[in-house]
Amino acid sequence: MLPVVASFVRRCRPRSVASALSSPSARSFSSSSDQEDSPSTYKRKWTLLYHRSPNRSTYPRAMLGFSSLNAIYWPWYVFDFTPAVNASAQTRFELGQIDAETLDLLSMDTSIGYVGLGMAMLFWCGAVAYPTHLISAIWKLDDTEAEVDENEQSLAISTHKLPFINEPSVLDKAVFDPEDNQFKGKHRVAFTEAELKADSNIKFFSPGDVSIRGDKESHDIIVKFDGDFGKKHGHLALQKGDGSSMMQNYLLDIGSEDEVMEGANPHLLRGLLFHEYKIQQDAMYTGGKSKKLKDSGDGTDGKQLEPITFRKRTFKKKR
Repeated sequence: MLPVVASFVRRCRPRSVASALSSPSARSFSSSSDQEDSPSTYKRKWTLLYHRSPNRSTYPRAMLGFSSLNAIYWPWYVFDFTPAVNASAQTRFELGQIDAETLDLLSMDTSIGYVGLGMAMLFWCGAVAYPTHLISAIWKLDDTEAEVDENEQSLAISTHKLPFINEPSVLDKAVFDPEDNQFKGKHRVAFTEAELKADSNIKFFSPGDVSIRGDKESHDIIVKFDGDFGKKHGHLALQKGDGSSMMQNYLLDIGSEDEVMEGANPHLLRGLLFHEYKIQQDAMYTGGKSKKLKDSGDGTDGKQLEPITFRKRTFKKKR
């Protein structure tokens, strides 16, 4: 019955409508919407690539707690304590208990309180913004069962949750080997898409939507550390889109090689650095050898690493 109705609609509709519906953009829109609404989409498997150790959340929690207490203290100091002290000194002066010089000594300068309040608010905003931009975990869409479109949302990123700076509850998932009853590690745990989408703090991106911010950091990852994210300790800035707004930025804080899962480096390189499986060689400004992803050529989704050489930039001496 459906093919007959479809053929009847194709004969009756105008050519402009038919051509619009047959365009690639219309087909991709319909296929993507059908794919998102399909129940099989929520059963797809995701693999953990990076997990920031929850033991390293002590410092952000302490910073947030101290800044919150500081933000509570300074409004009290400005709007309650200082006016009360000045009012008491003024009352004693009006009663003749103190002279003008003593009044000047007892009176408090209100500008100091406002400066402290401004600094406290600034510090508190930074303490709140830091964990909301600090990445807690990164997942990739498992492409072992079916081929994944390069424009599909195949990368998931989660930040920490306020007010206690907790990681996503889905990371509490554990799998034990029934033979030896030993935990095999989160990199072997299969997360379903339904579990990830149940957490509003987890965002999904296509390859290239999130990228490393800065040519030097990109160069260090490829050349200095040979594509090993686990060796790049410290904060690594990631940008969403063009990164023109501070709210479009992420912070990837790698403390040890254990936080980067086994076999995750090629996928992190593909998703965060090699946009659409290609490296932007013009962005690399120093010489040296590195590696880029190359299709294995065997019809599978596996990618191989092929060494490439970056062009050296020369500078003319100013006379």
